[in-house]
Amino acid sequence: MAGSYLTFEVDALRQKYAGADSPYNEFLRRRGMSVGLYVLPVGVEDKQTPHMAYEVYVVLQGRGRLRVVDEHQLQLMPAHLHVPNRWPSLRV
Repeated sequence: MAGSYLTFEVDALRQKYAGADSPYNEFLRRRGMSVGLYVLPVGVEDKQTPHMAYEVYVVLQGRGRLRVVDEHQLQLMPAHLHVPNRWPSLRV
């Protein structure tokens, strides 16, 4: 099955998008799936609105707090969170 999968180095992605205008940069898009690197500085609130797609958040460094509706979860590195589509206001 050689060549049937892709790998991405997080450090290489961080370097590639270090000077980008947007905190979110998509690096893979396939039918039914999109993957991107989303970097927020400490204390910055995520201003995204609900998406039509399901989401997975992965905390790579530091801590991430996710608020979905009125639920709070504290996640420490490494951690991942799955968020159903169309959920209101996220705070990462």
